[in-house]
Amino acid sequence: MEPTLKDMQEVMGRWWMLQGFSEENVQLTLQVYENLFQSSGGQIHPLAEWFPPARASLWVMDHAKQVPAENLTHLLYHPELPIVPDRSARLLRWEMENADDEGTVFRMALPEDPVLAQELQHFREARDAYLEKLRNLLWQERIIHIRSQTGGGYYRLPPRLPGWLKDHYDFPTRTAKDPYLKVLSARPYQMIDRAMRSAEGWSLQDLPRYPQTVTHGLQLEYQQDGLKLADLEGLIHTLDPRTGDVWRLLLALALEEGQSGIYRTLTLDLRELGKAMGFKPHPRGGFRPQQLQEIAQALGHLERLWMTITPEARTLEADTGQHKRVYRSLKDQKTMRVLAVMEKDQPRELEGEVFYLRWHLALGEWARLFEKSYARIFRSLLELPSRPASALWAKQIGTELAYLYREDRQPEPDRPDLRRKQKTLTIQRLLERSCLLHETELLHGQGHHSRAVKRFEQALDLLAYHGVHQGWHYHPEDAARIDDQTGKPGAYRVWLNSRVLVEAPLSLLNDLPAPIKRSRGPRAERPSAKRAVP
Repeated sequence: MEPTLKDMQEVMGRWWMLQGFSEENVQLTLQVYENLFQSSGGQIHPLAEWFPPARASLWVMDHAKQVPAENLTHLLYHPELPIVPDRSARLLRWEMENADDEGTVFRMALPEDPVLAQELQHFREARDAYLEKLRNLLWQERIIHIRSQTGGGYYRLPPRLPGWLKDHYDFPTRTAKDPYLKVLSARPYQMIDRAMRSAEGWSLQDLPRYPQTVTHGLQLEYQQDGLKLADLEGLIHTLDPRTGDVWRLLLALALEEGQSGIYRTLTLDLRELGKAMGFKPHPRGGFRPQQLQEIAQALGHLERLWMTITPEARTLEADTGQHKRVYRSLKDQKTMRVLAVMEKDQPRELEGEVFYLRWHLALGEWARLFEKSYARIFRSLLELPSRPASALWAKQIGTELAYLYREDRQPEPDRPDLRRKQKTLTIQRLLERSCLLHETELLHGQGHHSRAVKRFEQALDLLAYHGVHQGWHYHPEDAARIDDQTGKPGAYRVWLNSRVLVEAPLSLLNDLPAPIKRSRGPRAERPSAKRAVP
């Protein structure tokens, strides 16, 4: 229902009072606007422009919990935040001398000294990047800042908001009760996830393939009618971790439809995917076209994928639940589309390229050949950006930790119904699974071994901040060797072969199925390969 002029006057009168205006000035201003409304015959609502943000701010101040500024100091040292250079004495002096009466420096003003002008420009760019990142971190925590002479400050929005307020503050849908996404995690699903993160591991000979050789009876091909190998290679090099995010969201949406939803047609709206990925909405509502185009390009990558399955793959004949699965081998090799795209609608154009906001698609028939096991991926990982490097490493390492939590079937010694909490992982294996080993080797070859170590440690610290684990440290024996080899030849290989101990969050382990008790006897329940399907 549209607000009346009286509604607007009540809200704006209270809001202007909170901004420090006198009651006399507020009443006079409201009377002027009422006269304008009456003279236009009710056609002009002069307060309509200021009413929505003022109404939203007042609701937050009345219903949300205020967060003391000192409780947010940990964000000031967040690994995602860029470093802001210190202002020199002469730079500070120039700003003070060129400020206006209120002490504000004109943003476009630069000193005539070219060296000082470059220094000032560099500082302003770094400061703006820092503030933008800080706003994004607050936004991900559902915290907003309200400027007001009375009652202003930081407020954390409650999990449930009125419908009209959701349109004004479009925060990620994430509650304390549901910090995870349930995604399919059988071998082919993980292979597609890793293939979509970067060009690493792809063979670019006659046709792009991943991995370079058939592994466990599986291989991906990247193809599209009408495109030459050079064009396909160019597309492969545009892969990034955000493409993997879209794939995991697609799997989560399939599971939300129930077990049979894996084979049904799904309708994906790029705006909903953007919200789930933590993209910051445009101030005027919705998302920036560049963000939506990025998601459409990720779906385009997935549309070009084909999966080859050989008889060596462990394929499924039936999955009756409760770990009762019957496997049998294929007789012949099969190649099938990863995604079947039925329809695209709501076209948009950006810089001459057309993309679609709504996609109607389904997983290919290959999905019926593999078990419906699942892992729980942390929603906060999807919302991490691809820059800086520590955030990208955290996104990829955190995803692999989620898969490892699911795969590790060793029980706790005193809890046979619970998977083992402490995971012992070699750094090389973790980086290899995370598709980061090649980048690590490049940094080492360029003489930046310490940079790789710093990114790895910062990524694990950032994952602890997001709750992906409850703490980590080097294995005591390996930590001693790392300290002993610091600054010596071979220090990189010692670090790479070291182990880290990661404490899995108990809340996640409680949500996973209990470890499977495997017998040591012959595995008679698995049919022989001779009984292959015709």
